[in-house]
Amino acid sequence: MKYDTLSTRQFLGMDPPEQLPTGPIPPPPYNYDTIEWVETFNGGTDWYDQAHSETVLESLDFESDKHTNWYCIMGGAQQLAKGMAAEIFRKPVYNSPVTAIRAGGIMKVGVDIGTSHAKITKKYNAVFNTTTLSCLGRMDISKAGLNYSTKQAIRSLGYGSTAKIHDLGDYNVKMGGLGHSDLTTRTCVYPSYNIQDDKAKTAVLLNSYTWQQDSQRLASLISTNADPAQKAKDEADLKELLFRELVRLHQNKDMTNEELYNLISSNYINHFAFDWGKDPTTAGAFAFFRPQQFSSMWNKMIQPPGDVAIMGEAASHHHAWVVGALESVVHGIHAWLGLNVGVVPEFAEAMKILE
Repeated sequence: MKYDTLSTRQFLGMDPPEQLPTGPIPPPPYNYDTIEWVETFNGGTDWYDQAHSETVLESLDFESDKHTNWYCIMGGAQQLAKGMAAEIFRKPVYNSPVTAIRAGGIMKVGVDIGTSHAKITKKYNAVFNTTTLSCLGRMDISKAGLNYSTKQAIRSLGYGSTAKIHDLGDYNVKMGGLGHSDLTTRTCVYPSYNIQDDKAKTAVLLNSYTWQQDSQRLASLISTNADPAQKAKDEADLKELLFRELVRLHQNKDMTNEELYNLISSNYINHFAFDWGKDPTTAGAFAFFRPQQFSSMWNKMIQPPGDVAIMGEAASHHHAWVVGALESVVHGIHAWLGLNVGVVPEFAEAMKILE
């Protein structure tokens, strides 16, 4: 965390205070245009305005080599959550928004569920909150026993924005990979998991994967209409943009742009666009910290001051990853057990299991 006070843009633009390892790429400082170019082909627009520590940790999460084993979950990542839910005794309850959390003494927490018109209160020994910080901030936590530093972290810790647009069509993707560009749609991903499928089947192309300012701008064309047919009509301009930029991304000497446009549009069947910033159950995509937030704010949030503990990917240093969410649960429960081991001595055994 030595450079946590700096953004990546600041770090790359200054003389390093210490000797950096030598390599094929010369060390900083770089001029403004060079930093802009590197950011363009590394992440979203204003990606390097975040904490340099965030950029480094994020890059480590993507490190892999030829010995790395990759796995695909058939049916999508939701199968992981479904499988976990199937193993627990008390099943998740859906469509039951929490409106307030109140601490009522040692290992006594009340949770209000529903609206002011139809509200019920349930009692628990502890609450392990795994919502996004945005959603937690909408709850009444004035009596949850959280200290000011934790409340400040809930309000202030940075979140990234993300939008995805999937196309369904007869695209005949032959190789997995991605195309990263400075176009409005930024990153086009070619999924590899269905390459071996019957060619007569339709395929999914992740036409656009955007972050930060890029996703905020593109999201202006994404409809929130719940009716699929009307949503598609609302997104006519978005659809045209997708076709046009796919043509630019795939220009080649064997076809004219008009022929390429006709090929892409004729193979199109449907699309689905989603912006996590407009989803009230997330209100943001993933934690993406600004300078000094890791070293001065995050560490205070992950230590529960009482029987309400904050967990989820934002409470981990593996932002945006399932492994980060799981890691935060292990840490959060261990910390809560430690607070209450004097009340319940048996918690000591549970702590050993988690260590």
